[in-house]
Amino acid sequence: GLDAESMTLDVTVKARSEPEPKTERVSMKLDVDPINAMRVEYKTLPMIPPSKPGENPVDDFVRRVNRLCLIVDQPAVTGKLIQLAIQIGGEGIR
Repeated sequence: GLDAESMTLDVTVKARSEPEPKTERVSMKLDVDPINAMRVEYKTLPMIPPSKPGENPVDDFVRRVNRLCLIVDQPAVTGKLIQLAIQIGGEGIR
């Protein structure tokens, strides 16, 4: 599931002690800061403002995920997400 505040993914996890992988449902909030223990390595960035009525939900989602990508020092992913957003109906960079 996906909304402006969080996303839920079904992920396959293979623990070393388990013979077979298993599927787990994982939810993640999009407006978060690094946990305290990781703030030395990952600096936070300002939160994305709440979406306005009529704002494209694809663009809103990509802005929030791009913020997370920049926090974890993965800037190359942001361009790919913007390209994906344009392909699935986003309005592009404003």
